[in-house]
Amino acid sequence: MIGDRKHDLTGAFNCGVHSMAVGYGYGSEDKLTACQPTHYVKTVKELMQSFTRIVV
Repeated sequence: MIGDRKHDLTGAFNCGVHSMAVGYGYGSEDKLTACQPTHYVKTVKELMQSFTRIVV
């Protein structure tokens, strides 16, 4: 699950799904990282680069 709000991340967690918080949306970095996402990226560029690094 890729999300920019805490609700996206808690929903993923509650469903047992990996999550990626994105820092270019509505949620603040503090609130997003408090939800303990599997991954956190700050920019769209980092998001795109992460797809070549992440193996689930």
